[in-house]
Amino acid sequence: MHQHRFREHTLDGAALFFQPATGTHVRVESTVTRAFRRQAPRVVMFGITNRCNLRCTFCSRDVGRPSEWSVDSAHDVLAGLSAAGTLEVAFGGGEPFAFRGFTDLLVRLRDTTPLALHVTTNGTLLGDVDWAALRGALGMVRLSLYDEVDWRAAGVTLARAVHSRAITRWGANVLVDDDALAMLPRKLDELAALGAHDVSLLSYVGAGPARRLSSAGESQLGRIIEGSPLPVRLSVCLGSRVLVPRLFAGADDSGDCGAGRDFVSITPDRRVQSCSFQDASFPIESAADVLRVWSRERDALAQASARDGCARAVAAPMDGGVGPRAASVRVWQSFSGNNSGECIMVARFETAEDAEKYLAELLPGFVADEGYSAAWRELFARERVATPAIEYAESPREMLVAGRSVFAATSAADDAFPELRALAWKRGAHVLGGGIHLHDKPTVLFVIRARPDDVDALLAAVTAKGALSDAAIALPHGELVLGAVPAGDTLAETVAQLRAVARGAALALEIFFAPVDAATLTREAQRLGDRLSETSRMTFAFWAQTPEERAAGAAEFARTIAAEASASRVQNSVIAEGGKKRLAVLGYRSGASVHPLLATRVRVHAQLWRDAPPRTKGKRAPPPAIVQAADVERSLEPRLRAALGGQTFTLKCEAGPTWRQGVSVTIETEAPRAVYDALGSMAAEMPDVSISVGVSDSSSLAFALRRLIDEVRAASR
Repeated sequence: MHQHRFREHTLDGAALFFQPATGTHVRVESTVTRAFRRQAPRVVMFGITNRCNLRCTFCSRDVGRPSEWSVDSAHDVLAGLSAAGTLEVAFGGGEPFAFRGFTDLLVRLRDTTPLALHVTTNGTLLGDVDWAALRGALGMVRLSLYDEVDWRAAGVTLARAVHSRAITRWGANVLVDDDALAMLPRKLDELAALGAHDVSLLSYVGAGPARRLSSAGESQLGRIIEGSPLPVRLSVCLGSRVLVPRLFAGADDSGDCGAGRDFVSITPDRRVQSCSFQDASFPIESAADVLRVWSRERDALAQASARDGCARAVAAPMDGGVGPRAASVRVWQSFSGNNSGECIMVARFETAEDAEKYLAELLPGFVADEGYSAAWRELFARERVATPAIEYAESPREMLVAGRSVFAATSAADDAFPELRALAWKRGAHVLGGGIHLHDKPTVLFVIRARPDDVDALLAAVTAKGALSDAAIALPHGELVLGAVPAGDTLAETVAQLRAVARGAALALEIFFAPVDAATLTREAQRLGDRLSETSRMTFAFWAQTPEERAAGAAEFARTIAAEASASRVQNSVIAEGGKKRLAVLGYRSGASVHPLLATRVRVHAQLWRDAPPRTKGKRAPPPAIVQAADVERSLEPRLRAALGGQTFTLKCEAGPTWRQGVSVTIETEAPRAVYDALGSMAAEMPDVSISVGVSDSSSLAFALRRLIDEVRAASR
């Protein structure tokens, strides 16, 4: 089922439009919607099994309940609720991955319903999951963090699943009481480094007053949330006790948590209750039974839980009454969480005509924010640029031409449209590296060529209030105006604003995937007289599910290109020198992430760490030995000297990243292939150490400015 189409869901007094693929919500409230009433619960918390391999004392599940669901019966109930209007299902338990056939159930629901599917897991069984089979099935995997479990290793597994496109996002659940607050900031830092998008902070319910946050603890938690490096969500069970900004004051702005109305909980023994902390429940066999209970048992479902810690102090008003309010439209993006970023392609052609021709070839089959159209699939197959992940690729949100550049953009956790990049290479473009999973706004670099008398006016126009962003910068360089501005909500909007500012003067622009401040732009402008030489290097990174599969993919690719390029490999990364156009297409066809390099002198980055050993049943695995920076430097430096044969280089080894207790290495060199050989030699003698390698240009901004200057001068001739 297509997950990109918005589904309409009526609320009490409002209409909600929900996009399952991205978690985008649009809530509309007006005089027209005032009479609207809910027809089904928006979300279902589904306890698929009572089985769990952990025994947490604070768990809300009733261990005496049997597990009665099968794949068929669970599918039928959830498909029926989807047809009635339910938008999302969050699987819990027990441990959902302990349910026999759980992958089959998720795949069937993915293929037969538009439901957004999520799962909460303790992380201990993730190594047995067939992630490849789940592509496109899960909107969010939430990892519950317990000190007794190696949640960091589970986080690494989920991060790898994101990199391999098996899932698109993951987040974490963290229980908080006063004792947990001291370590919470560090835990948030570690989760951010692991790649979690958000953290849900949960309160203890039913564990006794000692586990409840004190007033001082609530204030401290608010300060921690304010300084968090990643988005934080608060459990509805905390009510309004923690003072933080909120989009809504409870479900439908009623002040209530919404249990039994906005969402219901379905138990492993086929009963429905308002939430997992309730004792009252009703038997069900079908979706019709769930809807009957939800509709007729409102008073019972509105009751507060008898367990200590429930924020529903009094019964919630469940009659659907909504008082008159001002008309409003509210837009937000969330599931149980969302780990998407921006995915942007920048393809630079030799001429503006070539760029227009490339876009014209694609526009007839372009359907924004959908899976590839049949016309695109046929084109990519005919041109032999289809990648192994084409089934899960998505069309951009927007595509446009600006001079010699073609831009494409959408929201995604990884590269949403590698075929577009491969086709651009094949059509003669240089596709810039980067632009994948961006969380910060990219920069739009621009150069305007004007008559000498107009330069001052153009500088004033760029920085005029309302013309561009307040963060726009510009400086004169002869007859040129060099500038940078953060991208707006859409690339098309920013391009249109720059064209208006240029007022017909020659304009060239390009997306740059890093911030550019005035000092940096000035420094690069002063160096425009320096001569730069380009190289024919590219790197290729392979992201399969396991380290062994990633290394095997890289090794096979290195063998494939051996006859036409000089290549070296370290684990899942290959660096090669040869014809960029053909190598790029081959790389994408092989499933690699492709990154072209321009500068002669580059930085090779490596991270080394030891993974935790496998868990043994009944025993807690010892922590892995920490990789020491001094040991890495002693082993690597003589290898570099031997491999580089007297060429200069700089080597920096330091502890980090902290969540892996590993080492970060940076090497500046003009011979990155030799550095790869040295790193590979060291890695071979450290088989218990994992290594991740990448390369970055040291002068990408300098090359970008020169490209834009060449373009405007050519356009002015």
